[in-house]
Amino acid sequence: MDARVPLLEAAAQVVREAGGRSLRWVEDTGEMPLGAVVALEELGAVAGDEVHRWWRHEVTEGMPAAPTARGAAQPAAEGASFRVGMGGAWCDVEVVGDRAVLVHDRQEEGTAAALAALVSLAVRQVTAESAGIRAVETCVAPGDDVFEAALVSLGFAPTTRRAVEYHLAWGT
Repeated sequence: MDARVPLLEAAAQVVREAGGRSLRWVEDTGEMPLGAVVALEELGAVAGDEVHRWWRHEVTEGMPAAPTARGAAQPAAEGASFRVGMGGAWCDVEVVGDRAVLVHDRQEEGTAAALAALVSLAVRQVTAESAGIRAVETCVAPGDDVFEAALVSLGFAPTTRRAVEYHLAWGT
């Protein structure tokens, strides 16, 4: 049995005892087995808004030429192999088996070209430092057209994997 359901039942009980009327959490649809989906439906959980969609690039397809600018080395988040930054944007890069996962953030909207340069730099660095990387993945928030344009320019494609917000409510 999936540990998710007993965990959510226990969390719901704590929320109820504290006077709450609902519980919200985010699930990555790519990691949820069918049995867990059925169990969540039986529990009364409802899928809501999309939080982000995953995009993927097969490294064997090649990347555009690396930008001439070099990103500034910065301390990486816990679990990340390294961080690269350009201007007010950065990417933490985590290696998971034969894939690299990029987590990006930026201070300002920026341009698709600037974000493409940042992602290209991160991909080039991880493939140079980590043998066997076959794919790079990252996620995009709904409506982030600038980041989507940057990813498309580098050959990334959206996957069917996404994260959604779930909601479990009881009593009124």
